Amino acid sequence: MIIKRQIFDAQTCKDLIDLNAHNYEPGRVGNRIDPFVRSNSVCWIEYDVHRLAEYFPMHDWIANPCQLSRYQPGEAYNWHHDVIKGRSSRRLYTLTVTLQCAENAHLQIDDAVIELGVGEGVIFDSDRQHRALAPTSGIRYAFTTWAMTRNR
Repeated sequence: MIIKRQIFDAQTCKDLIDLNAHNYEPGRVGNRIDPFVRSNSVCWIEYDVHRLAEYFPMHDWIANPCQLSRYQPGEAYNWHHDVIKGRSSRRLYTLTVTLQCAENAHLQIDDAVIELGVGEGVIFDSDRQHRALAPTSGIRYAFTTWAMTRNR
């Protein structure tokens, strides 16, 4: 499943970018920094995730805080999936929204390259392999959260 749709308007995107303009830190892979897998920066924000519930298929709740990612030229997040094993709950679906576009900074899910405009998002199964391609110029900002379920 890959669903592409408009999630935020341009002003909301700008407000989210401005919210934590200076609070970014290196993105982590699990609990470690690994620039060969992930070279972008992230910060975490509280967001009214109830506004997002309608976009997801069946789930128990939406993860909060949400992740803001910044990709500067040459920064990427290589192939990965969003399921974290050994927890009492798991990520079912991932929502990633482009807040600001940058040249060639696309999302790739399996063999599909997804181009997202400002405020456009894509919802997909969290266990699918995906990556964020590096911008060649400009800075890409993205908003990400996950629809969760309890392990049964």
